[in-house]
Amino acid sequence: MTLSAMEFEFGAGVQRKAGQPGPVIDKTDWGYAIRDELPRSAAPAMIAASGRFAGTILLMVAGGLLLLPDDVHAPELLGMKLAATVMFSVFGAALLLAGRRVPHPEIHVDTTRGEVRLGRRGIKGGFDLRASLKFEDIASIYLLRTKDHSQPTRLFLRLADADLAIEVASGAEPALEDLRERLTRDLGRSPRRLAALKVGHPAH
Repeated sequence: MTLSAMEFEFGAGVQRKAGQPGPVIDKTDWGYAIRDELPRSAAPAMIAASGRFAGTILLMVAGGLLLLPDDVHAPELLGMKLAATVMFSVFGAALLLAGRRVPHPEIHVDTTRGEVRLGRRGIKGGFDLRASLKFEDIASIYLLRTKDHSQPTRLFLRLADADLAIEVASGAEPALEDLRERLTRDLGRSPRRLAALKVGHPAH
């Protein structure tokens, strides 16, 4: 399965400060889930619902234009009819897709099955799985921080067989240090894990 590092960026498109708290960790029967700590207000849900509604209306209008008999319009207006149909269809589909998009990723650390699941929380609360990694597929865990501390610290998992790092969390450094230590312990318990899990601290 192809992974995109940008798809799993925490706080993507949101202005965040270095002093903000770390991510939220939800305990579960199988392990724990890591998600963005940004407040879950009603505004994003309302915006998404409005986008879906507007997109549906535009698609209905486009369908209505197609169903209108051609003799209602003068021949010179047929081109305008087709152009309007295409325009409403494109904008309607774009709004409908944008309304279905969930902006923040979620990481599941399943200590019972020894795997990390990457996905997004759906609009109705369901988890949309995008990829699954075994603990032994992860080569290292590291923090990425700016030298002037102007941006929040970020925690990454680096894959063993690919030149790719997946962002796990973003926020204040102390909280991410604790999370890094916890992940190091949990991922190191895999029976097929390498003897020592590499941990790095690159600066940016």
